[in-house]
Amino acid sequence: ANEMRQSRVSHQVELRRRIKDDRLKRLRTISNEHQSMGVDQNTLLTAITSLASTDSSQWHAAATHIRTVLCMDKPPIELVIQKGALTRMIELIALDECEARTKLEILWATTNLLTVSESFYFDINSSPLLPALIKMLKHPNEDLREQAAWALGNVAGESPNYRDVCLAAGAMDPVLRQLDPSFSRPSNLRNSLWALSNMLRGSPRPPLHLTKPCLPTVSTLLWYTADEEVIAEAAWCASFISSGGGECIQAVVDASMVRRLVELTGQHNETVQIPALRAMGNILSGDDVQTQIVLHSNAITFLSSSLSSGNVQVRKLAMWCLCNIAAGNEDQVGEICAQAPLLQKVCNMSENDLADVKREGIHCLTNIALGGSFDSVEALVASGGLSPLVAALRLKDNVIVKVALEGIGALLE
Repeated sequence: ANEMRQSRVSHQVELRRRIKDDRLKRLRTISNEHQSMGVDQNTLLTAITSLASTDSSQWHAAATHIRTVLCMDKPPIELVIQKGALTRMIELIALDECEARTKLEILWATTNLLTVSESFYFDINSSPLLPALIKMLKHPNEDLREQAAWALGNVAGESPNYRDVCLAAGAMDPVLRQLDPSFSRPSNLRNSLWALSNMLRGSPRPPLHLTKPCLPTVSTLLWYTADEEVIAEAAWCASFISSGGGECIQAVVDASMVRRLVELTGQHNETVQIPALRAMGNILSGDDVQTQIVLHSNAITFLSSSLSSGNVQVRKLAMWCLCNIAAGNEDQVGEICAQAPLLQKVCNMSENDLADVKREGIHCLTNIALGGSFDSVEALVASGGLSPLVAALRLKDNVIVKVALEGIGALLE
């Protein structure tokens, strides 16, 4: 069973990478009402000079103007960086004599600057940026805490290296403090959770000892929050951690969130359903004991429903989950094959659905043929399992053709 699951690793990585790349676009800017205005370069240079002044009375107006310019459709990011404005803004964030309203403008501007790779010209290890943001995350002013979380999320989302530096600097702990619905308003909760998810994503995965402390909070949000945006982000957190393999999967299992993740795959909101399926599929890629915990949570019923989704990504992920179950022991394979309507649906989709779903389906059918009991294989044949395997031989995909041949060979034996 473990060998079958291992044969799926490269494909699972491809799935994760595709989703990860889509979500990394969520390095976010904050817009405002002045986007259509043109940039007066002289006025901008004057603002940058004022921001560098030792006269604190000039800072607020200067920071506001720079922030406004950086919110435009085509902000002059290179000019702002070249003139040292980012370095100065980082300095001012940490200054106690800088007013909270000015710090908010600076954090807003800094957040937008940190959405582009060109901003990361400095050595993150020696820069005062992270200590300044972590300090703001502990500020009594919630506006500053929320904006600092947003900026931190952009830093962590820049690259795995920056993510790891954020974790090593202790950024997770103050972010977790924001993830209390009784302490933070909804927008702060969403932004802080998004920042947390950026500290968990990326390849190679961060060490488990750095990410495991967030799991109790993630589990609580999954179970007790009604906000679907928060639930979706928490499910992504569970997905990112569980994709790290055996110990990481067990950490997610131990956090008592498996049953909730399975339930969430039945949501009609695809932004919730997709990360829940990703997390479930990752757990199902673990050992037989971990797989059985998912099955005990009524996973087969929810996956059968997900196969009927109008969203191809949902169907693909649901089929991937079933494929991982089919890579388990005989009893686990039997749980799929005991459901005749489900098995017939898998066979039909493996031949007639879109290409991405077909590929997952062919893997699933072959896993059943290779690892199922005589009764399971007999049920597969009775449900029409040979036809999609034969049809797959006509696909222009050498990997799938090889998988289909293995399945056909197993059935003939």
